[in-house]
Amino acid sequence: MKTDWIVSALAFQIAACWALAPSVDGQCTPVAGSLGCVTVEDAGACASGPSPLAGTNTCKTLRIECADTPALDVELRINEPASGTSLRGTVVLGTRGTGTLFFEDDVGGDVVVAELAADGFRVVQRRWAGPAGPGGSGWIQLGTCVRASSCLYATLLDWVYENVHTSGAFAAVGTSGGAGEVGYALSTWGMSEILDLAVLAGGPPFVRLDYVCNDATPWPTLCQTVLPTNMIECSAPGEPPCLMVPGPGLVTCRICDPAPSDAHLREDSILHSTAVTHYATANPSHETRVHFIVGSKDCQSVPARMAALYHDSVTSQKVLQFLTQTPHIVTTEPRGQDAVVRAVLAGTATPATPATISPDSWPVLGGSVGFDLHGPDFGAAVVLFDVFTAKAELPGLGWYFLEKGFVLRVVGLDAQGRGFLSVTVPGDPAFADVEVFLQTLVADGSPAFVGLSNLTSVVLRP
Repeated sequence: MKTDWIVSALAFQIAACWALAPSVDGQCTPVAGSLGCVTVEDAGACASGPSPLAGTNTCKTLRIECADTPALDVELRINEPASGTSLRGTVVLGTRGTGTLFFEDDVGGDVVVAELAADGFRVVQRRWAGPAGPGGSGWIQLGTCVRASSCLYATLLDWVYENVHTSGAFAAVGTSGGAGEVGYALSTWGMSEILDLAVLAGGPPFVRLDYVCNDATPWPTLCQTVLPTNMIECSAPGEPPCLMVPGPGLVTCRICDPAPSDAHLREDSILHSTAVTHYATANPSHETRVHFIVGSKDCQSVPARMAALYHDSVTSQKVLQFLTQTPHIVTTEPRGQDAVVRAVLAGTATPATPATISPDSWPVLGGSVGFDLHGPDFGAAVVLFDVFTAKAELPGLGWYFLEKGFVLRVVGLDAQGRGFLSVTVPGDPAFADVEVFLQTLVADGSPAFVGLSNLTSVVLRP
């Protein structure tokens, strides 16, 4: 088909132009395959006004221009760290859908913004105001392919890093469609060069559009290998947890072509044919942790399943966390708000330590559960557990999230810093539906304790 030829040519052009041009203020001509241009329309104000939350807050209005997509205005609300706290870094927050809400204006988002500022982060909230020309609103535009539109966010992220961020860690958080922006920024636009942490909550939904939009793909079989067991709590009896709805009716399936081929959909995805999935460099040493947070009540949802697929594809530091009794937009619930804040704290702790823990299932009573562990090469991981959580910063180690913490096992790590722990679960019915929280304390080969991991949990199924 003609569209197949166009997509192949586009993929070649993007690969050939991989050297990304920096975003700059003023007049420029966007080039396909490179970051776009930024014009500061108002350095001190925006139509929506600054954040109403307590603290020192400012607002800016920018215009972002990229090749192959309409120019788009964006408002930035900047919440400075709470008075008396030391600056830990900058966190860029993006909301669901096409991104036309500030994070604090979405349900529960104000709690996340306030807590991050209280913990010492400069918080940058983005709101896409709408295209400069005729069309819809937000960063996803009818007639423009999603991958091309994703240049807008990557250009914005680069500008924030150069012009707003000053010191400490640099992190990006997105929910649902906002997680899609972050995913494209990593896989397509080279933003792992500047990001220390990416938190993708409730998504992203655009990981493989050919799987989402076409029922005749290998997804049902592939899903069985990437979706952790028992972590989707709302599947009806006899309904496979890998079921995705709505399928071909999803607007992004035909956003830039009314009858796209599988090849076209693949190239419009986060995991397109030339996507980058390893977010670590050796010289200088730098690694972006990618932390996926999914609600277990994200029923029949494309984003939940696609998050598991993207996690499986990432070959550098990563975490997959499912939250019990939590819907698609995880920040609408207190446990989701808490999970995002803890993910940011753990992923930006100093000194930076590659310590992570992720379960492979939520086990049934009398069964077993496995944990993927990561830490220093030839080191060790002390696996701790509790049924209650807390939050305390331990100097030189990071954040401790268990109320007390009991040693479950000490696991040696291999030459790549990897380890695996398998645990048999008691069969006593009294443990049914109990949530157990886990965290690791890791040591290097000397041996000396050097850091703490993220917090994770498992729910014991009856």
